[in-house]
Amino acid sequence: MQPNIRRLRPMGIADILDEMVELYKTSFTLLIGIAAVMHVPYSFFTQYYLMQLMPSMSVTQPADPTAVMKRLPALLGAIGISYLYLFIVTPVVTGALTIAISERYLGHSVTIGSCFRRVLKVKVFFPLLGLIFLKGIATSAPILIIGVLIGVMAVGAGAMGSTAGFVLVVMAGIVLFLGAIAAVIYLTLRLLLAEPSLIVESCGTMNALARSWTIMPGSIVKGLGLILLVGLISGMVPSIVSYPTRMVLAMGLVNGAGMNHLVLVVHSIITAMADTLVAPLISIASILLYYDIRIRKEGFDLMLLANEMGAKPPEGAYGVPVMPQEQPTMQYPQEVQQPYQEQVPPGDGRGGGIEQ
Repeated sequence: MQPNIRRLRPMGIADILDEMVELYKTSFTLLIGIAAVMHVPYSFFTQYYLMQLMPSMSVTQPADPTAVMKRLPALLGAIGISYLYLFIVTPVVTGALTIAISERYLGHSVTIGSCFRRVLKVKVFFPLLGLIFLKGIATSAPILIIGVLIGVMAVGAGAMGSTAGFVLVVMAGIVLFLGAIAAVIYLTLRLLLAEPSLIVESCGTMNALARSWTIMPGSIVKGLGLILLVGLISGMVPSIVSYPTRMVLAMGLVNGAGMNHLVLVVHSIITAMADTLVAPLISIASILLYYDIRIRKEGFDLMLLANEMGAKPPEGAYGVPVMPQEQPTMQYPQEVQQPYQEQVPPGDGRGGGIEQ
């Protein structure tokens, strides 16, 4: 049996955070190498189009419209390239991080190159790209719908010329907007595990979305707590470490001197490094939550144990660990299909083995 199998257990938020730190430390070079593929080039794209704006950026001096128009094509080109780069690279990095974290958590050795090669396969990359696109549409839909509804209500109130109607529209708009925010948070959490489901279980775009929707109930609060905590850390670290250079750049704008090229370069390097360092954290937390839920609901740890012992799962079961080492479909005996239960050592007065 692999020694890391002993780590597979139900985890609370504190346990997941501890495991996240351990995985981050033991796989630091692997995870940072993958994350750098996205954040370092994007930072330099950002630096380039900021440099294009620098001569015309000042709080105390008005911009020269002619100079701005001359730089506009290069600026728009840089912005377009940066967003296109993110659109293509985000699913690649997301998939590579998912593969790397899953393999390392399950005790397997992988390299940066092997993670990217696996995610760049046609049967993985395009379903993952479609999944990220559909998730974006689903999670932004409430805001778009409520925005259109509020706009229609505002036009109606304006046509009526009623002050009371306008006040009513404003109050209704606030309530609807808060409801839309709640819906976005809920949808984001229900679909949080779609990427791990697609990569680990090779189940396709729509099945991965349905899979996440199915297994998340009962873990919504835990998922929200994890995302808030890890998101807070991920947001604070880059903000804190880049604060000095950001203030120097801001003071240059206020004083009318514009942004200093050297300070901007240093700021871009610091920001790229900080973003790269924290980028894997959300992925680690999400993947650990994914395995925690599967262990609790499906006995995933017992499935891996049975797999090592030569047992086979029922055909078509979700519990098959397909992704790690790209294992073939197997079948498990009936006795390992129970959810995770406490393992009781023999001789402690309660009987040996797994409680039924």
